[in-house]
Amino acid sequence: MRVKLLFTFSLAALLSSCSDELPAIQDVRLAAVFDFRSPDAKPDMYLSLFVSPSSDIKTLKSLRLTHPDSGFRWNVDKPVTFENGARSWAGSPRLAPYRKTAFAAGDYVVEYVDKAERSKDFAARLAYPAALSDARAAEAAGILPAGSELNFAVYDQEGNLLYYGKKNSAWAGFAQIRAEYPDAHSARECLVSPDGATVCLLPFLPGGADNDGAARSG
Repeated sequence: MRVKLLFTFSLAALLSSCSDELPAIQDVRLAAVFDFRSPDAKPDMYLSLFVSPSSDIKTLKSLRLTHPDSGFRWNVDKPVTFENGARSWAGSPRLAPYRKTAFAAGDYVVEYVDKAERSKDFAARLAYPAALSDARAAEAAGILPAGSELNFAVYDQEGNLLYYGKKNSAWAGFAQIRAEYPDAHSARECLVSPDGATVCLLPFLPGGADNDGAARSG
């Protein structure tokens, strides 16, 4: 009986300590994304925000991103979650700017709110080449820092990512992409700065079923 009571109390203490775990994160990824929808147009700009919690990701309720200097705040009430290796990530791939203005570079605050309504603030910093805001797609590679990486993205009709990585040398056109990915609807090249803090989405390749629809998915 004594052993059973000790086990019960130990289990209760363990569960209590887990439920009292304060929000904590291992990493914050804040990136400026420049979406070039056509070769001759300036890009749309938005932010990608993801955090990797060191506490249980299932306890996450929402995220808030604040720019202290302007007071602007972005709420992520339904974070997207995914696994990458041993890490879990949560956030939003597309936070729109206020009044279609460029996001200010500098310091931001990420607030992590758990399901018990406890919160904790974490620092984040946004830095990107300002010249990209007025650039055209063909100029992006020359503006990004040396060592930036060129990747390739393939989407289905709903804008879900089917493939992301190096372009297959056999993909001479969209027909070859669809031969490997039958649900492929659109594709585009993506330039990423060495630190991952700046991403340029280049115009969709010709031959997709509906490039305008895919462009909305980014």
